[in-house]
Amino acid sequence: MSINQPATSELNTFDKTGAATISKGTKEANQLKAGQTSFVVNNLAYARKLEYGGVGNGGSSQAPNGMVRITAARLKHSIKKEAARLNKK
Repeated sequence: MSINQPATSELNTFDKTGAATISKGTKEANQLKAGQTSFVVNNLAYARKLEYGGVGNGGSSQAPNGMVRITAARLKHSIKKEAARLNKK
């Protein structure tokens, strides 16, 4: 995650549990202020292949329909739901 502009440098890291990545993203999210834009990106060298490759073409057997597109759709729904909840107050 980055604020106001997408991160563009390619990463070459490995985070088996995801804990370090979640911690870093949470820290960045906690710095977000009203009016700023947040970007959630995957800059790993193989991210595009995982997202669009499909099983057998370098894609993921765990997520053959991608991860980012599914997560983005869920996030959009969650944001709308939270905005509606806050507008009721």
